Amino acid sequence: MDRDYQPINLKDVLIEMKDISELAVDLAYSAVLFESSAIADEVIELEEQMNDLVYQARITSMMSVRRIEETEPMSGLLQLAEASQRISNHAADIGKNIMRHVSFPANLRRALPDAEEATHRTVVAPGSPLDGARLGDIKLQSATGIRIILIRRMQQRIYDPDK
Repeated sequence: MDRDYQPINLKDVLIEMKDISELAVDLAYSAVLFESSAIADEVIELEEQMNDLVYQARITSMMSVRRIEETEPMSGLLQLAEASQRISNHAADIGKNIMRHVSFPANLRRALPDAEEATHRTVVAPGSPLDGARLGDIKLQSATGIRIILIRRMQQRIYDPDK
């Protein structure tokens, strides 16, 4: 067995899986938009995290069912977990295509910024008001409507930092 089971609440696992699948889709589109292998790599790493969470969900659900009547609701929860995993897997497929330098049509890349939710990559300049600031302190999303989905500091990555 390659993975270690960590006792965890199934609800917490499912919430994390939902968050990761949303983030993976956002980042996959960003990878296409910016033709970025670095962002694509982030998506692939999220897929690996998702695989671990699916394992946790399966083990947790099996350990929590004691009677046959409890299996049907648990089956529905596992279907939800598997759906989140499929979303993450498809986002990772996009990321893997970027890593293989598969080109996406220019029309698609031009259309992505017109989508309801636009994605932009920004580098915080040294000395700017955001340099060293905490997101909670500056209330960026409530002040501007901008949602940060990933912060990268050198080799450290913080996914969905508002959580």
